[in-house]
Amino acid sequence: MKLAGESENYGTEQEHLNNVFGARLQISSLRAPVGPGIEFLEYLTPRDGRPFPADAHSNDLLHWQTTLVVSDAEAVARANA
Repeated sequence: MKLAGESENYGTEQEHLNNVFGARLQISSLRAPVGPGIEFLEYLTPRDGRPFPADAHSNDLLHWQTTLVVSDAEAVARANA
């Protein structure tokens, strides 16, 4: 996978997409040669969200997990170093 792009998004449309007033995001995308891509959203503003609960478990509603499967993890690591 490689970084496919980065952008900073904000404005009325982004606020409506995220349902967060004043949303300003840094969005980074990863793209493999085949298959789906992944976007990582970092909220630059607002910064007053609730902290992730310290006692969160994998069977809680707020839990998420992303698993990337590759045939050669070392080759991927070398290619992205």
